[in-house]
Amino acid sequence: MDEGLLNKPRSRCIQIYGKLPMISIGLIRLAIVLAFSLAATVAMADGGTLYAAFAFDWRTFVAYVLATVLFEAWFIGVRSGYGWLKSILTSIGVNLFSAVVCVLPELMFPVYAQMKPHYDPNPLIWMFQPLVIYALISGVIEGYVWAAGKPKQERAERKGIKVQAIIAHLACIPISVAILVLPSRPFSRMEGQVFSWRMAALKQVCKELEKDIRAQGRVPEFRSVQDLIRKYKPEWLQPGSERWAIGYMPAYERFDTGERRRHPLEVNRQGMGVKVTVRELQNDDPPKLLWLIRGFVPNGPTGAYRGICVDLNSGFVCGSNNREDLGFLLNSK
Repeated sequence: MDEGLLNKPRSRCIQIYGKLPMISIGLIRLAIVLAFSLAATVAMADGGTLYAAFAFDWRTFVAYVLATVLFEAWFIGVRSGYGWLKSILTSIGVNLFSAVVCVLPELMFPVYAQMKPHYDPNPLIWMFQPLVIYALISGVIEGYVWAAGKPKQERAERKGIKVQAIIAHLACIPISVAILVLPSRPFSRMEGQVFSWRMAALKQVCKELEKDIRAQGRVPEFRSVQDLIRKYKPEWLQPGSERWAIGYMPAYERFDTGERRRHPLEVNRQGMGVKVTVRELQNDDPPKLLWLIRGFVPNGPTGAYRGICVDLNSGFVCGSNNREDLGFLLNSK
C-alpha cells in the first residue's frame, strides 16, 4: 500500500467533521436517513394528521424553522461553550431527531391522529397549542441530547443545559408567533383544511337537496345556505354547533379568532323553481349544469372558486371548482 496516501492532509470538511461531538455525528447520520426514508410517507399523509405543521404558508414556515434553529444554537450551544459551527449542526440534528420522535407515533398509529372536523376553529388557538405542546416535549428530548455532549463529570453543567433547552423552546414561542403572523393571511393552508371539512358537510346537506330535486322535478326554494341547513339539517343550527359556518369561505387574517363572515356562499335565486329532467344519464349525455351555491375567496393570482351545481338533464347534484360552471364571468374577479 502506498503510505503517501495515508500521510496526505485531510480536507477542511473532514477536519471539521472530526471535531464534532460524537452525539452530533450520530444524530446527523440518523436524521439524514430518517428524513429521506420518511419523506414519501409524510408526503402521502392525510393533511388533517399533521395540521399544525401545514397550517402556514411554506415560506413563512421555513423562516420560522431557521429562526428556531439559530436561536437554539445560540441560547443552548454557544452560551454553554460550544462553537457556532458545532452549535448549529447540533441544533439541526436534535431538531430533526425531536421532530421524528413527535411525528413518528402519528405515522405509525394514524387511527389515533384522526381529527374531529372543526367548522369554526380559532386560528390563534390552533397556532399556540402545537407550539406550546411541542416546545415542552422537544425541550425535554433535546435537553438530554445537548447534555450528552458534556463529560459525565460535569453534572452541574449537564443539568444546566437540560434546563436551558426547555427555557429556549419556551422563549421561541413569541419569536415563532411574530414570524408566523407576518403575512396578512398567515393561515392559508389551514383555510384549505377547514374548507374541505365545510364542503364535506355541505355535500351531506346537498344529498338531501338532490332527493328533493329528483322527487319534485324542480329546484326547491331556499334563500341562503342557512335556509338549506334549516330545512334538511336543523340540528346543525342549534347553540354550540359550528356547522353554521359551512355557509362561508374561510379567509383568516392575522388576529382572527374565528369565522368573520367575510366571504358568504352565494345562492342562485334565479335558479329557484327551475324544472329538472329526472332520468339516468347515459355515457354520451353532456351535462347541463346550473349553479345553485357558489363562493369566491382571493387566493394567489386567480383566487379560489367553489360551489354546488345541479345537472338539469338528470337532477344529480355535484360540487365544482370551475368558474364557468359556477357562472363567474372571465372579467368578474
